[in-house]
Amino acid sequence: WVTSHGEALRDAAGTILGLRGTTQDITERKQAEEVVRRSQAALAQAGFMAHLGAWEIEVRDADEPAAGPLRWSDEVYRIFGYAPGEVEVTNELFFERVHPDDRECVARGLQQAIAEKRPYQVEHRIVRPDGTERVVLEHAEINFSPEGRPIRILGAVQDITEQRETELALAAERNLLRTLLDHLPDLVFTKDLGGRFVLNNASAARFLGFSESEMAGKTA
Repeated sequence: WVTSHGEALRDAAGTILGLRGTTQDITERKQAEEVVRRSQAALAQAGFMAHLGAWEIEVRDADEPAAGPLRWSDEVYRIFGYAPGEVEVTNELFFERVHPDDRECVARGLQQAIAEKRPYQVEHRIVRPDGTERVVLEHAEINFSPEGRPIRILGAVQDITEQRETELALAAERNLLRTLLDHLPDLVFTKDLGGRFVLNNASAARFLGFSESEMAGKTA
């Protein structure tokens, strides 16, 4: 790859006498740009696969830090139910998409993180334009000026809806299993390789004269 710049040499009458210019080898620069482009594409693909997007707020008013210019990566648009670049990203748009019952928690979490100069983390629900609800987890680092004023917030948001649904389903199954076990008249228990109780039902606890919690971790 090369780049050339030149100009025509003319006499007093304007007749072109020749050309003068420079040629520069920019192969290494082009190769470096291609590496950066591929890296950015890989990061974007990884974010899409993990449902993880990046966002940034430029803080212009310390009293209203979230009111500054807000930028979203393509994946944040998708998480919130938009095509990349479909809408103008503002703090008002963000809070419009936050579930009404979670807005106070989100705002308070950012305020506390700034006041305590610590990372921001909050889990909350969002409502997409089509009415579907999703659960997201947000992390952010807050950059401060030497005087201690917040100047920039760099964050990430991840859609964890399926993860939370799986956890709720497993919790429901565990509760059902526990209910079934505790209503069995038979003694039911499991032990680890060291002979310690790791699970037992109410009948086993009553038979041995202990509460269920007292049996955990003990041998017979």
